[in-house]
Amino acid sequence: MQASKQLSIGFDVSARRQNTGFTFLDENTIYSAAVLSIPTIPAYVDGLPARGRANNNPLAIVTSPAYDRTQFNLINGTIRYEYKVPRVKGLALDGFAAIDYATSFRKRWQQPHFFYEKDANGNLQRIPNNTATSLTENFNQSNSYTLNTRLKFDRNFGVHGITSFVAVERNEIVTNSNSAARTGFLSPQIDQLFAGAAATQVNSGSCLLYTSPS
Repeated sequence: MQASKQLSIGFDVSARRQNTGFTFLDENTIYSAAVLSIPTIPAYVDGLPARGRANNNPLAIVTSPAYDRTQFNLINGTIRYEYKVPRVKGLALDGFAAIDYATSFRKRWQQPHFFYEKDANGNLQRIPNNTATSLTENFNQSNSYTLNTRLKFDRNFGVHGITSFVAVERNEIVTNSNSAARTGFLSPQIDQLFAGAAATQVNSGSCLLYTSPS
C-alpha cells in the first residue's frame, strides 16, 4: 500500500490448523505384528479378531477406542515498510516486524484392545491385552518475534553505481511446554484427566527463552 509519495506499507497474515489422528500403538508395532506373524495363526475367530502375534492382532488394534491425536495451530503475521528519504536520491529505510505463533496439543488415550479365542469347551472368550488405561496430554506453545530495520543506498552515477546497506535485527523466541498424565481410570468412556486417580498424577513443564540481536 502506498501511504504517501515516500512511504509504502505492506501487511500479510496466514493461519493454519492441522489435526492428526493415529492408533495408540505406533505403525511399526502394527506393521511388525502383521508381517512377522506365523501364517498359520488365524486372524479371526468366528468373525472377530483373534489373539495374533504377541497379543497384538492389527485388526484388534485399529478397532480399539484408544488413540493418539494432535492439533497444531500456526499463525504468521508480517508488517513491512519502505521509506524513501526525500532530497537524497537512492537513500531509503526499510524493514519489517514479524510474529510467528504456534501451539500444539497432543492427547494419548491408552486402552487395552480385545481379542477372542475359544476355551477347551469351545466357548468364545473376550480377552484384553496387558495394556492399562492411561491418559497423557502435552501442550506446547512457541512465540517468535522479529524486528528488522535496514538503511540502504542504491544509485547510479553515469556508468558507475553504488549499492550498500547497513541493517540491524532482533529475534526473540519463547517456548513453553507442559505435560500431565494419569492412570487408574474407573471408566474407559471418559477420556479426561480428572477421571483418573489423583494419586497417579504425573506432571512436568519447561520454558525456553532465546534472544538473538545482530
